Amino acid sequence: MTGLLGGWWGVAAFCAVLALLARELIRALRGDVMLTVRQKVVRSMGGVLIVGVMLMAVFSPVVLARRPGVSRIGADVLELGYWGICLGMASMAVLMAILDLGEISREFTRVRKDLRRSTLTPEDVQRLLGKQDKGDEG
Repeated sequence: MTGLLGGWWGVAAFCAVLALLARELIRALRGDVMLTVRQKVVRSMGGVLIVGVMLMAVFSPVVLARRPGVSRIGADVLELGYWGICLGMASMAVLMAILDLGEISREFTRVRKDLRRSTLTPEDVQRLLGKQDKGDEG
């Protein structure tokens, strides 16, 4: 049986990513950051996918080790399917990041629109200046 890919460095990187995911989830559940429900779901799914990809990468030598009784073609098909699933999960993680960026953009646009509505319009400025001029005359 072969060792883990990356050895203890791979395990340490996996633990670091898992710790960052846990910290992000705890912050979101506590309400320390302003996230929409969709952002919480997308970030959680993206984190789980990244952890899955890292697990598959670290444990790939163990899973893909040569097994007695398995033909060369069978081993190649297993390896191709394994890395195909890993690539699919990585692609889904990238998609989750893109969805999160879209949600951030929508939230920014909504806040900017609300801010524009709440600021003074040129008509408000003229009306206020007109009241001030009338007060100066009297």
